[in-house]
Amino acid sequence: MLNVHSRSTVAVLFTETGIMPLRPRRVRVLLGYLAYLLKLPRSSYARAALDSSIELAAKFPRKRSWAKDLATAISRLPFACPPLPLTHDTTHEEVEKYSELLEKCCLQWLQALVDTSHKLYLLRGRLEPQKNKPPAQVTATMRHYLSMVPTQSHREAVSSILMSTHQLGVEVLRYVDHAHPRLERERRLCCLCAH
Repeated sequence: MLNVHSRSTVAVLFTETGIMPLRPRRVRVLLGYLAYLLKLPRSSYARAALDSSIELAAKFPRKRSWAKDLATAISRLPFACPPLPLTHDTTHEEVEKYSELLEKCCLQWLQALVDTSHKLYLLRGRLEPQKNKPPAQVTATMRHYLSMVPTQSHREAVSSILMSTHQLGVEVLRYVDHAHPRLERERRLCCLCAH
């Protein structure tokens, strides 16, 4: 669909299709389950197990528990996200707000990857068409060209230009080959249009 290969930037898979990366998505599933558990009455077995896990994580930080595993999963995300303050008094509303914060941090991380990549200069600051609204910058969504261009080869050509996976000199000469050494970007640009 996107015509990506092994040298492509992985972040584009998420920004162009609107799919959240796997680790943050798994943490959001955990947070959804945590919000469900927090809605249960304290007399239920599942809520008692959660309270026990929170207490174990608080008293013995080196012991393994579900609450500790959740904190570890959050700390291992590929972007900075504040820790979840999980106590006996945590409410499901706080967890749902934290889940929204996690999604916001993930989108900021993806946008930063696009903004700092030399390969993705065509995707920086781009505006996405909106229905009955002016165009706006959207970090991750199913892009209009993926659904509006009906011919697969045309769609792949557009995506390869946008993601710098094409066979033009500015991309191909980036890598070392047996026939030529790696060239700096300034030497790979077109001499007529400087792009």
